[in-house]
This record gives sequence, C-alpha cells and structure tokens, in this order.
Amino acid sequence: MTPRALAEENARDAVRHFARHAPGAVLTEEKGVLAVLSATPAGGTFHAAVLRTDPTTAPASVIAAARRLATDHARDVTIWAAEDLDRDLRDECVAEMLAARTPHAGMSLAAPPEGLIPPPGIRVRRVATPEGIHDFAEIHRQNYRSAGLSPDCADHVATPGSLLDPAVDAFVAEVDGVPAACAMALVTGSVGGIYWVGTRPEFRRRGLGDLLSRTATRAAFGRGARLVVLQATASGESVYRRLGFTRFTTYLHYTASPVTAGS
Repeated sequence: MTPRALAEENARDAVRHFARHAPGAVLTEEKGVLAVLSATPAGGTFHAAVLRTDPTTAPASVIAAARRLATDHARDVTIWAAEDLDRDLRDECVAEMLAARTPHAGMSLAAPPEGLIPPPGIRVRRVATPEGIHDFAEIHRQNYRSAGLSPDCADHVATPGSLLDPAVDAFVAEVDGVPAACAMALVTGSVGGIYWVGTRPEFRRRGLGDLLSRTATRAAFGRGARLVVLQATASGESVYRRLGFTRFTTYLHYTASPVTAGS
C-alpha cells in the first residue's frame, strides 16, 4: 500500500478502534461502507459516521447507508469524503444538498519532531491507570461542556479499552498537579495516527497542545511507525506545521439527517 492509502486506513482503523471499545456503540461494515454510531448523543466525525472503504462503491449507496443509520437512530450522521480520493462522493453530497460540517486537514510527518522538556510546573505522564483514564476523559468532558455539548460524548473515546490498548500510547499533562491537556497515538501497521489532542479552556495558549502532540508523535515513531498522520482543525493546523506536518488532503464532512415520512 502507498503512504496515502496507509494514512486512509489508519483513519478508518481509528473509527473502528473507538467504536469497538465503547460500550453500546454500533459498528458495521458491508458493501464498501464503514458505519459507526456511539451510545452517546453526538453526531460528530467519530461518534456517528459513515466512511467509504471501497472506492468503487457508488456515492449514492454511501449516502443511502448514512440516511438509513440516521433514520433508524434519530440522529444526524457524518459522511466522510477525502477531497483527493472521494471527489465523486463530495459532488454527490453537494448535489443532494447535504449540510457541510467543519472540514479537517489531513496531515502527515515522515520523521519524528524534536522533543521538548516540559517547563517547570508541567508534568507529562503516560495513561496507564484508572486515574489516568479518568483524567484523559475529564479533559474532554470539560471541552464538550464548554462547546455546549453533552460531556458524555467523551465516553465514546476515553474508555479503558481504548486508552490501554496495546497499539495506543496516551498521555496527560498536568499544570501544577491539575490535569490540563491530553493526546494519544494509535499505531496500525507502519502508520501512527494522532487523535484526541485536547486542552482544557483555562489552560490554553500555554503550548500544551504542541508539547503533547510532540510526545504522542515521538511515541508513535518509537513504536516503529514510518509515517504519522492526523486530522487537524483550522486552529490546530498551524501547531502541527510547526512540528513538520504537511497537508496531504482535506477531509470534508457532510450531514445526513433522519428521513421523515413523506420527505
């Protein structure tokens, strides 16, 4: 497989990974379509999503699968479309007038970034205990609360099975003993993916995202990854560029809503 194909597979593996470890989550794969639905009330890109795993699968089939999932569970579902690989799916989503969600930059790095020594008052620790799992989850709970979303959304990603999986390295940074930021790396084959980088609102703009992104990225290379990938928000892309990541695609996201009778 090419580096681009491996990057795509890591993203799909991450979607599978969180669903497999999350209590009550639904995960199905058939006819070139990967579908996931969390037990928590969210329609995000990892919580309620459909991805095409076979490029020959017709876009209409992908959209139909997303609409069925949305209708069966009365929740919005996100359709992933990589700009470089899924142009036909993107065009079909636009033609169907599906609402566009916030895009993410697909970025990659082929060599480990320089490490950083945490400044005084900041300690980085690996997630390896129930306390660490709780702290990782609570950071994301705080972020969901600040965004006006249910803090229970963290329950789909910050689970013991997910964070303690043998393929995962997860980290929490403390500021004067208070858990403030977190990040994780998931290595599949020769590719590592950086996921769930987060900083509590009151600790932002202190370089914690940079510190933990470096830590997780270096851990992935330390496991033997030859390429590390991630999906960055617009605000996070500049942070990752400073680490040496470059954009290889844009992940577009479209919303499939429940179909009501007569529509």
